[in-house]
Amino acid sequence: HVDSQLFAHGGSYSELRDAKGVVGKTQGQGEAHPPPSGSAGLSRANLSWRVHSYHLGSRRAAGKVILSGVHGCVGRAFDADRSPLLGLMGPSGAGKTTLLDVLAGRLKRGVVQGDIRLNGARAAPDAVRRASGYVPQEDVLPGTATVWEHLLFHAVLRMPRARTLEEKKARAWQVVLQLGLQKVVDSLIGDEFVRGLSGGEKRRLSIGVELLMCPGLMFLDEPTTGLDSSNAAKVVDILAELSHEAGMSVVLSIHQPRPDVLRTLGRVLLLSSTGQMVFSGPCEALEAHVAGLGYERPPKVNAVDFLLDVVIKAGKEEAEALVSGFRKSEAFSREEDAMDTAHASRMAPSPRGGDYSKGGRQCRSASGLPRFGTEFRMLSLRLLRNTWRHPMLVLLNFVATAVAALCLGAIYFDLGSDMAGIQNRFGCLFFILLFQSVMSLSSLPIWREQYRLFLQERDDGVYKTLSYFVAVALFDLVPLRMLPPSFFAFFTYWMAGFRTDYVSSIGYFLLILVLSNVAAALLCVAVGVASPSNRVAIVVASALVLLWGLFGSFMVSPASLPPYLSWISYTSYIHYAFEALVVNEFAGDDVGYLLTTGVPDTPPMQVTGTRVLTFFSYDPDWFALDLGMLGVLAAVFGCLSYAFLAIKSCSRLRVSSSSRSSGTSTVLDLRHVDSQLFAHGGSYSELRDAKGVVGKTQGQGEAHPPPSGSAGLSRANLSWRVHSYHLGSRRAAGKVILSGVHGCVGRAFDADRSPLLGLMGP
Repeated sequence: HVDSQLFAHGGSYSELRDAKGVVGKTQGQGEAHPPPSGSAGLSRANLSWRVHSYHLGSRRAAGKVILSGVHGCVGRAFDADRSPLLGLMGPSGAGKTTLLDVLAGRLKRGVVQGDIRLNGARAAPDAVRRASGYVPQEDVLPGTATVWEHLLFHAVLRMPRARTLEEKKARAWQVVLQLGLQKVVDSLIGDEFVRGLSGGEKRRLSIGVELLMCPGLMFLDEPTTGLDSSNAAKVVDILAELSHEAGMSVVLSIHQPRPDVLRTLGRVLLLSSTGQMVFSGPCEALEAHVAGLGYERPPKVNAVDFLLDVVIKAGKEEAEALVSGFRKSEAFSREEDAMDTAHASRMAPSPRGGDYSKGGRQCRSASGLPRFGTEFRMLSLRLLRNTWRHPMLVLLNFVATAVAALCLGAIYFDLGSDMAGIQNRFGCLFFILLFQSVMSLSSLPIWREQYRLFLQERDDGVYKTLSYFVAVALFDLVPLRMLPPSFFAFFTYWMAGFRTDYVSSIGYFLLILVLSNVAAALLCVAVGVASPSNRVAIVVASALVLLWGLFGSFMVSPASLPPYLSWISYTSYIHYAFEALVVNEFAGDDVGYLLTTGVPDTPPMQVTGTRVLTFFSYDPDWFALDLGMLGVLAAVFGCLSYAFLAIKSCSRLRVSSSSRSSGTSTVLDLRHVDSQLFAHGGSYSELRDAKGVVGKTQGQGEAHPPPSGSAGLSRANLSWRVHSYHLGSRRAAGKVILSGVHGCVGRAFDADRSPLLGLMGP
C-alpha cells in the first residue's frame, strides 16, 4: 500500500508521514485494514497449554519445582465475545515471569513437562518464538539511536526481504502513529550516559518493535511496572486496542493490577506462591468462583483484586485449599472442556500456519530471512552512530588518550642517551601499554550494555551471532582501538625523542600499539561476555591485566623467573608488545648509548643499541616472533569472544537483570544516641522517640538544628518556591523544565495530616 515512487529520491520519514495513502487506514468501526501480504506473523493466534510441571535441573535429576499443574488458553477461538487478553497474576515469586517465558519459548534451562499448542497444533518453542512478539520487563534499547532509527533497524532486518524499503518505512511510521510517538520520533532513546525518552515512551517503543511484524500473539512481562499512572494508562490502552480491534492475543504478567488494567482483561490466570493454579478463566466467572469458595467479597472490591489479596496473605494450608478448590470447581471443568473441544476440532491456522511441532520458520516466508550482508550493513551503521554519539566512548578513547599522550611526552621530554635516558625509555614504553589496557577496562560497562542488547535481539532472531561479531570487530574495534594509539605516535614519540634514523621505526611503533590495544579490547570482550555481571567482569579483567603486566618483562625479567612461573610471561600480550617496542627502539649497530659499568671511578661505556638489548636480556631476533605472537593472541581472544557469544546466545535463561541495581544505603548516625537505648534490643521506633536523639521542630516552621554530626532531623518541615528550572547557564537559558512550582510538606504546615507528599503528573 505504498507509493513506489515515494522514496525514489531518498525521502525521509517526514515525507512518508505526510504522504497521502502511504499506510492503510481503519475502515468502519474497529475494522483494521490487514497488513500487506507476506507479513511475518499470524493474524489470529490461539494459544493453549497444559504445563504439568516445570523444574530446574535435568530429566534425570529434578531440581526445584517452579510450576505445577498450570493450564490455560487465550484467543478468539476460546472467547469469541471477549478480548483475547490474558493477565498472569500472583504474589512475588509465584512464577509469573517463568510461566510467561515457558509459553513464549524463551526458557532454555530446566525441564518442562506438558503440552503447548498454537492454533490447535503442538508447537515447539522455536515456532512460538517466531510467531509471537516478546516485551521484557526491562527495556533494553540502544541509547544513542533515535526512535525512528531503531524502528527502521528492526523493520529492515525482521520484515521479509520481499518487502521493499518503502513498505518497511511505511510500516515503521504506521507503528509510530499507532503508539503516539510522533513527538519523540527524532529524539535519542537515551541511557545512563545520554538523556532521552521517558520510561513510558521507552516501554511503548519496545512494544512497537514487536508490532512491526504484525504478530498474532504478544507476550509482555509486567508492562506497567515502574511507570506513572499516565504512561501506564497509555500502555494499557494500546494493548486493549490491539487485542480487541486487531484480534491479537495478548498474554501479560501483572504484579500489582491497576483498575484500568483489570477492566481490559478478558481472562485471568492466578498463581499461588507455590506456582500452582488458583484460577484460570474469564474474569466474569471469577466472582462466582470466589463465592463458591466461601469467601465474602466486599461490595466495592473487584473480584480479581480480592482473590489476589487472599492468595498473597494465605498461609500454606489455605493456599493448598485454594488450589484444590479450583480443581474441583465448575470453572476448571469448563476450561478443560473448552480446550479439549478446540484441540479436537484442530483450529484452522493462518495461511502461513502448518505443523508447529518441529519449530521451523512457519511465521516467516522462506525468503524472509535477511542475508549476512544486510545484517552486517545495518549493524555497522548502528555501531558507527554509537561511536560518534556516545560521550563516554569519545571521552575515554580519544580525549583521554590525547591528553595522556601530551602529558607523557612532556614528562619524558627529550630523553638522553645515558643510563637514565635508557631506563626512562623503558618506563615510557611500558606505561603506554599499561595505559591502553586500563582504557580497555574502562569501556567494560558500556560493552556490557551493548551485550545485553545483543542477547535480546539475538533471542528475537533479528540477526545472527556471526554478523554481530564481524560488525563489532570492524566498526567498533577499528575506530576505537586503532585510531587512539596514533596519538602516541604523533605526540609522545617525537616529544620523548625516540629513534628517528629509520622511517620504519615509527610505523612498527604504531603497529605494535594497535595490535596490543586490539588484543586488550578482545580480552575485555571475552571476559565481559563470560562474566555474569559488570563487577565480576571488571575484577577478572583487571586481575588478568595486572598479572600480565607484572610478567610483562619490565618489572621482572623472564630469565630470572623459576620454571613454574616463567610460562605466564609467554601468555602475556604485554610481554610480547613491550619486548617488540624495546627491540624496535634499540636494535642497530649505531654507537650512541652510554652504559654505566657499576665500577667506581669508571666512566660509562659507549655502546650500540644492540649491546643495550643484550645487557637487559633482550634478543633483537625476537622481533618477528613478538609481532606474530601479538597477532596470535589477538586472534585467540577474538575466537574466545565469538565462542562465548555463540554459547551464551544459544543457551541462555532469560532472567531479570540485577546488574543495574545500584544505589546507596542510608546509614543512621548513632554517635549521639544513648548507649543503653538498644541494650534490650530496642527498635528504630524507640530510637525515633528517644529524648535527645535528634532535634525537634520548634515554632512555626523553624527547625531546631540537630547535634553536630547527626544524621537528620526527627521533624523536618520543607517548603519551596521553584520559579523556574532550565537547562543551560545563567547567561544562556536553555529548555525550561519546571516553572512556578511551589509547595510544602511537614507537621508545621499540616498538623492534623500525614506529612506525606505525592508528586504526580504525566
